[in-house]
Amino acid sequence: RDDDILFSHVSTNRSAAAVTGAFWSAMSTLIPTVLTFAVFVVTSRVLQPQDFGLVALAFSIVSFAGSFGPTAFGEAIIQKAEIRRSHLDTIFLLSLAFSFLIYGALCIAASPIAAYVGHEQITPLIYIMGLKVFFDFTAVVPNAIVNRKMSFHLVAVRTVIATITSACICLVLVLAGFGLWGLAIAQIAATAASCGAA
Repeated sequence: RDDDILFSHVSTNRSAAAVTGAFWSAMSTLIPTVLTFAVFVVTSRVLQPQDFGLVALAFSIVSFAGSFGPTAFGEAIIQKAEIRRSHLDTIFLLSLAFSFLIYGALCIAASPIAAYVGHEQITPLIYIMGLKVFFDFTAVVPNAIVNRKMSFHLVAVRTVIATITSACICLVLVLAGFGLWGLAIAQIAATAASCGAA
């Protein structure tokens, strides 16, 4: 039936899943850290410190706006004893609606923020990097399902795929002369790849 129970909590081999999860968690931290360091070493020889600062500022603004998103919906999927298709459909639509609202708010606030900090480049950076919220919120449901099923290896694989994708795009664009836009687009690529892998 359309609204049958799709997922119940993992009730067997939870200890083994936790141990395996610790290993995959370590891998999903170690590999991205090494790759990120390598990318920084290369790009720092091409870009100016101000480029890193502007992208970091725009990323912080977008992340702050994203913190008002429906993260609790994902927790509800993880914690609820039984999950039906209607629950997943409702949470997905609500997450998508939140993404449009938050992106709209970012676009409205972009110019005033740029004027306040005195850097006009912040406006287009927020426009571009704000797209991150669509991928983040679209992935709320699949991410919660993966965590609910304690499929930690999938989390690790997804993280590595996203990091490799981001690193390759960043290096290609920066070395091709796109400057800080290479950093910005790489951030979106990482989120998009993570969402797709979810």
